[in-house]
Amino acid sequence: MERILQRDATALETLYDRYARPVYSLVLRISQQPASAEEIVQDVFMQLWRNAKHYQATRGPLEPWLFTVARNRALDFLRLKREKQRRREDSADFDLRPSAVVQPDPEGAMDQSPSGKSPHADEFPSRAAAPRHRAGIF
Repeated sequence: MERILQRDATALETLYDRYARPVYSLVLRISQQPASAEEIVQDVFMQLWRNAKHYQATRGPLEPWLFTVARNRALDFLRLKREKQRRREDSADFDLRPSAVVQPDPEGAMDQSPSGKSPHADEFPSRAAAPRHRAGIF
């Protein structure tokens, strides 16, 4: 780890060659997706490279720390996947086809012509004309 702290790329290659396969096995067991497991392994070793200063040898050996980082990354992947799936399902529940949406006045909407005027406007008096007709009736 000292060499990685000094930005020695060969030290990272050595650690990768030594731990990539067991880290991949752990991540694959959790994620159940080979392509995602490969990506997570790459992320784990990039995190190791970027955040080597967070490793504390006094707290334990490198291997368990590396497996813990890998496990956490894989679990984060699963959480994100579940959340995306939940959101897709939730949005699918609300994405109704326009024909399935009830309009406030379905009969009125059907009677409207493209001009916005009822096709029966000449047959029925408008409300503005109603008083004149009432006067003749009463």
